[in-house]
Amino acid sequence: MLFYGLSNVTSIENAGNLNLSGAKDISYMFSGMTSLKTIDTSGFDLSNVTDVNHLFDGDSALNGIDVSKWQTGSIKNFSNIFSNMSSLTDLDVSKWDTKSATNMSNMFDELKALTSLDVSNFDTSNVTNMQGMFSYDSNLSSLNMDKWDVSKVTSFTKMFFNDSSLSDLGSDIGSWNIESATSLDSMFEGDANLPSLDLTGWNTGSVTTMSAMFRNTGNKNAKLNLNLSGWDLSKVISLDSMFQNSNVTDLKIDNWDVRNVIKNGYFGMVTGLTHMFDSVTNLNTLDLSTWKMSGDNTVANYMFSNSDIQRLKLGSNDSFIPQTGKSVDLPSLDTTAPLTGMWVNVGTGTVDKPEASMKLSSADLMTKYSTLGGPDDEWVREGSVVDTSVTGSVTIKTNLGDKVVDNISGKIGDDVDVTVPDVAGYTPDKKTVSAHIDDGGTIKTDDFVTYTKKSSSSNNDSNHGSGGSNSGQSDSSHVEDIKLTVATYPKDGIVRLYNDDDKLVSNRALRQDSDWFTDKIKTEIVSGKQTQYYRVATHEWVKTSQVYVYDADSVIVTTNKAARLYDAHGKLVTNRELATNSSWKVDKKSSAIIDGVLMYRVATDEWVKASDVRAK
Repeated sequence: MLFYGLSNVTSIENAGNLNLSGAKDISYMFSGMTSLKTIDTSGFDLSNVTDVNHLFDGDSALNGIDVSKWQTGSIKNFSNIFSNMSSLTDLDVSKWDTKSATNMSNMFDELKALTSLDVSNFDTSNVTNMQGMFSYDSNLSSLNMDKWDVSKVTSFTKMFFNDSSLSDLGSDIGSWNIESATSLDSMFEGDANLPSLDLTGWNTGSVTTMSAMFRNTGNKNAKLNLNLSGWDLSKVISLDSMFQNSNVTDLKIDNWDVRNVIKNGYFGMVTGLTHMFDSVTNLNTLDLSTWKMSGDNTVANYMFSNSDIQRLKLGSNDSFIPQTGKSVDLPSLDTTAPLTGMWVNVGTGTVDKPEASMKLSSADLMTKYSTLGGPDDEWVREGSVVDTSVTGSVTIKTNLGDKVVDNISGKIGDDVDVTVPDVAGYTPDKKTVSAHIDDGGTIKTDDFVTYTKKSSSSNNDSNHGSGGSNSGQSDSSHVEDIKLTVATYPKDGIVRLYNDDDKLVSNRALRQDSDWFTDKIKTEIVSGKQTQYYRVATHEWVKTSQVYVYDADSVIVTTNKAARLYDAHGKLVTNRELATNSSWKVDKKSSAIIDGVLMYRVATDEWVKASDVRAK
């Protein structure tokens, strides 16, 4: 705390002469120096330091600091090291060694002038606390955390709180292992430009609170899709305000078990499901039909206040219970003709033409589902003209990485044909793929497209026409950036590796049935023969013919009928099949086993067609 609180000091000369080589704890050393504008810390020797918490906290006039060459390998506590440095515009921590770090809470809190920050190489494998790590960084637009191991983190509370410009969280946050997390409270709260997120892979079995996790997220001018289906909420006691005032447009929260959400909380306040969807006005459809709720302990005070839900799917396990004297507060409906102010059930009809055998006010609808055993049905507003038209984007999985096609139009429930985008120098194996528009208006396809490099002779022919001659193909090499996961085949033995020059690597190979991330595909044409490789390490490549592309998945599938099995090469398994109505755990899905056919893996070398099962 050597310079702590010296609020009138503007410059520290010769700070680099400080001998910190024997120091263990330098926490608060420069904290509270609100007028400090210049300090040279580039030469600090922190090789033995373990604690730097609040080191520069509150140094609000300092706009730049050189810490790029710090030796940080022994530091355990980074808490608040740079917090409240509101003028800081330049911070390079890209080469920091954080292998010993356990506490990164509020590490970059309230860096309101900072627009970029590279933390992609942080080793977070021992970190347990990330509470408020990037909170109030209002001008930070992107963060790459794809390589982070967060398996020991217990608190993500307010990690990205009020990061109003944050629109890019990298490509792999959905794969985080959060098995130790107990709190996700306000994790994304206030993120006005939050990107759509698929977090179905998060293992939330240890989480106890998710209060305000997505409160005040998104904006009315952009789509915000959140897929949180299948989360394990068995220990969660509070979901209050989870989506309050969010601009979410498509929300998937299927198969949530909220029976443990009880009426206790912070300082004895009632929490539960209170205000969970309060003021959610951009969400057209809310599906709670697959929820499991308690019949006696779920507090749902003001759960739907000020919301504008047009379609509400409910089930027999739903039970919305407010406290005495309070209300679930599903808003009363507009009675302007042709609207009647009543909810009607879809039943055997359609959203456009509901059965309408039941007509209920908002209050009566909630009374009907105040105890378990209500009807499994969808409810819409009587007299409303339901616009099911959708225009959006679809992502096509390919061997050259994801390809996004914009401006695809159709109606909810439709299957639409999508033209496969051209890639210069490549030929796709199909011209169109089939996509489906789901109930939330999201357009998805399970088709996989394989692009093949055009031969140089084809290019020459197309360039020069029939008047030219081509005596042969020229040797060529082309590399494309991709992001795919591939696996070696389970029964083919080891797979040999090749170096950057396509020479066999003699001392390493990939074991059979192993999984690998690839970031590049290389196409080599030598003497007219084309060979393609995936890069699986910095200087190591594998032939594309010796692996298959897949996506990780974690669902239970149930057979519709006796279902035939196939091995990873797409060959029919002749001595086994899956019995009718039997259920199987899936860990992978792929459209590359049988070209263009979506398949689920149910055993080491056994795959079933998606068309033969239904996924839970």
